[in-house]
Amino acid sequence: MFRLATLRAIGFRCCLLLLLGSYARPAAAKDEQGLQLHHDAVHQAVTIHLPATAPRNNLYLSVLDAAGRVVYRKPLDTSSGPLISLPLNNYAAGTYVLIVEGPKGYNIAQRLVLK
Repeated sequence: MFRLATLRAIGFRCCLLLLLGSYARPAAAKDEQGLQLHHDAVHQAVTIHLPATAPRNNLYLSVLDAAGRVVYRKPLDTSSGPLISLPLNNYAAGTYVLIVEGPKGYNIAQRLVLK
């Protein structure tokens, strides 16, 4: 599923997330914004808003737990726009890292804390 180089990169990003709180490596733009997360506690979901400069195809969403294990991974369907809903009812309280990966080395990540 993951190549060794990808796993090493994810580990590096996780370290940056713990130190900095967020990490973004834009593919082309310097003014790239990170992922915007909107937590809906009532519906037990988080809405992920992709930056305007994010690629619109061949994107994958990965969710890593605090130990760095991949607990969720799926291709993203962005045909209806840059908003993605992720149900949270199967996740325990804790810290997670959401990573969006795309073509040509596009990677962007954001920390999510569930209480």
